[in-house]
Amino acid sequence: MKQLIAGKPYLYRQLPFWSALAALLYGLLRPQSPPDLFYQSDKWLHLMAFAVLAICAHIAFRVLPTGLLWGVLLLTAPGLELLQHLVQPYRTFSALDALANLSGVLLGGAAWWLYTRR
Repeated sequence: MKQLIAGKPYLYRQLPFWSALAALLYGLLRPQSPPDLFYQSDKWLHLMAFAVLAICAHIAFRVLPTGLLWGVLLLTAPGLELLQHLVQPYRTFSALDALANLSGVLLGGAAWWLYTRR
């Protein structure tokens, strides 16, 4: 898998990131919250969406310094939750959603770290 990622042109490495970001922004900035599939299902969606975004960011922007990439991801996670309320007045800021976003970034980073350690 590492050889496949390394050999792809720049655009192909970025396409999953931009797709994940578009889906994430749609989910966060739509007028109404997605329906609950089960109790607290939205927290799981936040966690998984940001984990996928973090993994895709590591693939797409591997030339960036790791600290810069982590800084942007860790600031973006709660920042997008705040932006949600500013863009859609009917949506509210949730500290638990912001925590789920941050946890997703950390989960994605841990998965990437474990993958690259093999």
